[in-house]
Parts: sequence; C-alpha cells; structure tokens
Amino acid sequence: MSFVDKKYIGYIASSLERFSWKKETLANCRCPFCGDSDKNKSKARGYFFPFKDRWVYKCHNCGVSCGIHNVLKQVAPSLAKEYALESFKEKNGVVAPPPETPKAQKPKTRKTNPLDGLPRLVELSPQHQAVQYILGRGLPESCLAELMYAHDFTKVGKKIDPEYFPNSRKEDPRIVIPFFDRTGNFIGVQGRTMNPQESLRYITLKPKGQTKLWYGLWKVDATQRVYVVEGPLDSMILPNCIAMVGANATDDLPEFLAHSDLVFVLDNEPRNKQIVEYNEELIEMGKQVCIWPDSVSEKDINEMLGSRSAENIRETIDSHTYCGLSARVNLNRWRRI
Repeated sequence: MSFVDKKYIGYIASSLERFSWKKETLANCRCPFCGDSDKNKSKARGYFFPFKDRWVYKCHNCGVSCGIHNVLKQVAPSLAKEYALESFKEKNGVVAPPPETPKAQKPKTRKTNPLDGLPRLVELSPQHQAVQYILGRGLPESCLAELMYAHDFTKVGKKIDPEYFPNSRKEDPRIVIPFFDRTGNFIGVQGRTMNPQESLRYITLKPKGQTKLWYGLWKVDATQRVYVVEGPLDSMILPNCIAMVGANATDDLPEFLAHSDLVFVLDNEPRNKQIVEYNEELIEMGKQVCIWPDSVSEKDINEMLGSRSAENIRETIDSHTYCGLSARVNLNRWRRI
C-alpha cells in the first residue's frame, strides 16, 4: 500500500470539508469535485480507500473515481507536481516509509482479518445489486463504506469456521457485515442475503473463543448517549449506536460502556413474547428502555425510515425513554396495543 499516497491525503485533509479517518484504511469527506449537497451540509459522500497497491478516491454523489494525483490537482495544485515526483520515486524503490521506532517492533497484536480482499460496497458500481439493496432500504449512503460484498459467502464462512458448511452447494452471494473490537481486530461477521426466497436471512459466524458479538464498538463514543438496537443495519441509522447480536446482551455488556448513558431500543413488536420479556428484564435491571408510542406502527427502525427521518426517529426515542416505575407503566400500555 502506497505510503506516499496516504501521506498526501494527510496533507490535504484540512482542506477537505468534514474530513475524518473512519479507520486506518478508510477516510471520508465532502466531495471536492461536486461539493456534495447544497441543502444538507452534513452530507459527506467522498471516500479514500486502498485499491491494489494504491489509494483511490470515489464519490457516491457525482460518481467521480480517480487517483490521488487528480484529487490534488483539484484541491491543491501546488502539491500535484511534488506528489507526482515522489510517487514516481516510490514506484522505483527510491522512497520508502520511515523506519519503525523500537516501540513499533513489539509483537503485533492485531488479528488476521479473513475478510481481506472482499470489496466494500463503496467500491462497487452504484448499479451493483448489493448497493441497490442497501440504498433501496433507505439506509444512509455512509453504510456503503462499512459493508462488504461476498459473491459466495460459503468461502468466507470456511475461512472463519472450517466446520461451517451451508445446506446448499450453490453460490451464496451476501452483503457482509464485519464486526471489530475497540482496537479494530476482527471478531465476527454476518452475511445478509438479498434473496427474498432465502429462508436463512442472516448467517452469523465468529472465531472460536469469541463470545458475545456487538456491532459498532470501534466507533461509539462512550461519553455520549449510546443507543443499543437489535441489528447492525438499524444501528447505522442512529447516531452513536451499537447493535447486540442475540438475546441476554446485558450479561456481557462491554466494560467500557458500564457507566455510559445507555438506551436499549428493541423492536416495536408488542405481541412478541420474547421482546416483551426482554424489556421486562432490562427494566428489572434498572436499564433505560425505549417504549414506542401508539403513533408508531412500524416494527423496526429501518421500516420507520419510510415515513420519517432518522433525526425524527432519534427524537421519538429520546422522548419515549423510561426507566423504573415509569418504564413498567408504559410497557404495560405498549404490550396491550
């Protein structure tokens, strides 16, 4: 991966609106070519990411896709010639990354990621079925940078768990939802089918020894209110949100969230015995829960996007968050809907 490319991305970062590093291999900003949305200044649909041995830029608003040299010519023309020369030297072995310090020579603790090589949705064509599926559900375009695609999820499964064998030998294309811990180590994956006829919508896999899976631990701010929902895709709709996978999540709550302002937001299914019982358990433990009002008819957050904005959903949650006696009263009201 080009050291020079990443260095020059750093040079122009302060010139790019809403620039931020999402992770070591992904940066996001407002597009310097099209400017993104004039109406919504929070839109940021430009992404830097590695492709083969170079870094590239792609905008999911205007569709521009180019190398770092073209971005520099747009943003900082004075750096473009300097970059071209240094990039040429790097290709010919003249420029090398700075040597590691003694501290950097300690054994690496980062685990191998079995998803290496899979494309992120942001790298795919806007017409790709996986991209169309995510955007068709009304999910924000920022999701495209978090999700990946596997033409055959079976091969992914065998890397994680050699004993994993699907019922069918046919290729199983799925959207890949990767899970990482706070330091970016791979801890599990979900494969989401796009086929409405497929009975197994989600396949969840984790390395041996890994216990509870939480989605979003690597990006959540524990000092702010944290929303806890039931699914990774729902978590991408709300700010500062994580998702639990499986029941009894409070038995294995991440330690760094032990004193956070947590709000558990379960699906809006008052006739679902398991969800009602889980709400009761959370209330008994003194947790804050969202009890949906009668005006909300959709069963989950993703469905709610069809009739309201993400901001409106968050406001509804905040205004219907309860604990203790008020939570019990509102739960009894809700379960009779």
